[in-house]
Amino acid sequence: MEKKGNAVTYHPLSANQTNIWNLESLFLGTPINVITTEIRINHRVRYSLIQEAINIVLEKDVSLRTRICLDEGVPAQYTVPFQKEIFPFLDFSMTDEEGIAHWAEAMSKDPMPLYDEPLYRCIVYRIDANSAGILVRMHHIISDGWTQLMVCNRIGQVYLDLVAGKQPDLAEAPPYTNHLAAEQEYFDSEEFQEDRAFWAGQLSQA
Repeated sequence: MEKKGNAVTYHPLSANQTNIWNLESLFLGTPINVITTEIRINHRVRYSLIQEAINIVLEKDVSLRTRICLDEGVPAQYTVPFQKEIFPFLDFSMTDEEGIAHWAEAMSKDPMPLYDEPLYRCIVYRIDANSAGILVRMHHIISDGWTQLMVCNRIGQVYLDLVAGKQPDLAEAPPYTNHLAAEQEYFDSEEFQEDRAFWAGQLSQA
């Protein structure tokens, strides 16, 4: 059930998110639910446009701006308004691919705060005069491998549009609340009762 307070609407976690939260609770202080991906950009590197592209994607995807909180010990989620960010920039032009790989691996093992904090992190880095990269880290509670790929593709496409002097035509990403509503509808249905009875019977015979 939705809960409103301080002009913020709080939603329960989905079943999948609850599983991820339970896993996180068992392995506190570890990166077990952190997903890390790299985007590489070659030729015509424009760092200001990289920053702008990431911000546009964040503005168009409210689910990326999800925060997790505890309400009397029970996890809930809410979203925050878009605010333009300046993402960290690192210069790796004095190292090589092996050095960048070591850094990226270390970042993949860095735990991510879960409560009332951004569940994504983007770091822009320079490789050499003609190439750059973006390290995208997201918590599994708002992302999976497919979501991560879609977000990276959206960043890449917006950046290419900006470099070409085009106004990006990026559609609003569907909010995660759509899934929450569909899941609750299923839980309230006779179909769910039948499914639960079936699987309860199967497990009792195991």
